[in-house]
Amino acid sequence: MGLAFDDTHAEELIRIVGTPDGTLRDLSDLRACREVEPWDAASARRQLETRARRTGQTDDFTSIRLAELHDGLVLDHDDVYVLAMISLSRTAKLPNLREFLLRHDDDLRENVFWRIFEVEGGGEVSLTKGDPTWQRTVLALVADGTLERSRVLRCCLEALTRDFSSYRAGWFSRMWTAL
Repeated sequence: MGLAFDDTHAEELIRIVGTPDGTLRDLSDLRACREVEPWDAASARRQLETRARRTGQTDDFTSIRLAELHDGLVLDHDDVYVLAMISLSRTAKLPNLREFLLRHDDDLRENVFWRIFEVEGGGEVSLTKGDPTWQRTVLALVADGTLERSRVLRCCLEALTRDFSSYRAGWFSRMWTAL
């Protein structure tokens, strides 16, 4: 089973994510140096299911995503996967990792990110509950042109027509207002 990024990687992660020339390959190489063995589909799926239910202190999602990109790991990008991505914390030590991934990983951005407007979440993992800094992430990506403002606005309005609880729907309303 692969190893998640944690505090022992902070300095190297900050260097990669914080420089303009940092790449997904750099992150993947760091992950490969630290892992005992690569992720297999079953263990990655179990970890995604855990992250889809609750947040954690380690970043399993990035490690798993990099294994998909560079090691041939194949996973379904279903609701569990989307919720595991939502649980990816924006920590004080590494505030830009989410932005970095979404800027550099076109497939993640175009085929997974937009589903955050479709998947409600629950318990610890939702845009509202688990980590309210997702709004700052989206605003930063709109500001730098990574995400199209009109598409985010449209997705917020579409999310508000879904049958989400009012508590969870509030995130989309606040996001729309912030834009």
